[in-house]
Amino acid sequence: MAFVTKNNLVLFSSIALLMMSQNVQADTCTKPRVKGYEYVGCLHDGLAGVVTKDNKVGFVNQSGKLVIPSIYDAESMGEGGEVSGTHDFSEGLVSVHKSINGSDGGMQGSYGYIDTKGKVVIPLTLGYTAKFSNGLAIVQNENGTGAIDKTGKTIIPFQYTDIGDFVDGIAPASKNEKYGFIDKNNKAVTPFIYDSAKSFKEGLAGVQKNNRWGYIDKTGKVIIPISLHYEHVGQFSEGLAPVYAYVSTNDDNMKFGYIDRLGKLAIPLKFSHFYGDKLEKEEYQFKNGKAKVMDFKGQTFCINKQGAKITCK
Repeated sequence: MAFVTKNNLVLFSSIALLMMSQNVQADTCTKPRVKGYEYVGCLHDGLAGVVTKDNKVGFVNQSGKLVIPSIYDAESMGEGGEVSGTHDFSEGLVSVHKSINGSDGGMQGSYGYIDTKGKVVIPLTLGYTAKFSNGLAIVQNENGTGAIDKTGKTIIPFQYTDIGDFVDGIAPASKNEKYGFIDKNNKAVTPFIYDSAKSFKEGLAGVQKNNRWGYIDKTGKVIIPISLHYEHVGQFSEGLAPVYAYVSTNDDNMKFGYIDRLGKLAIPLKFSHFYGDKLEKEEYQFKNGKAKVMDFKGQTFCINKQGAKITCK
């Protein structure tokens, strides 16, 4: 998810806070064959979100038939033509948005959920909303960030600034400008002592203190000392995690490489990263021994776990 430090710097997500597409390798995307839309999403629960030329969102089935009218408002379009609201069904529900007075309603309350029949299940009275996962969705209202179930019942109180993705029942959360981890019963798993934190993957989560990064396990034990001098770190996949540094002090672009589970640099920082990179949503994760990366000429290719260039097929 988009997880934001207290300096408001977004960490490794293609979508802003709570418009998340889990920090995992992207699922296979099947799109219906349909024309006449500015954007066509992937099929989930048999439906795909579509955006009209006047920025209205509806949903089509696999054959391209419009089954939920285009009456909702689209989020802003990002680089590569991707929509900043997910518009993907998950567990039978999808978040939809209506602007207030013709402008972005945001925290004024204009988000809710509909089912695959188009019925409003959770009224459009929320701030930003995320996909449902294991029966819960992270949402915001005027009081803060919390979690609801599929009936709209509050499961985690709206007492946090941010809540990240739950993995094995644990999620990073922040309040009072500090980060810790909570479970689905809102019990603190670790103290709120970190400056930033990421969701768990492969049993480890990145945490930051005093401008240094490290990794902890699900008990809060430090596994990789919080001494890594990188701007950001990513999630582990197949034993490797991306680490990032700025190319220069006056440049928003970054370079990255990979560390192993001991915190040692396994692949040098020789690849290009910039916010808005379409590969960013996959966070350069390894799958079947391959990860897709980009060089400083903008060319994408795959590497193996030794950092050597290989075919992506």
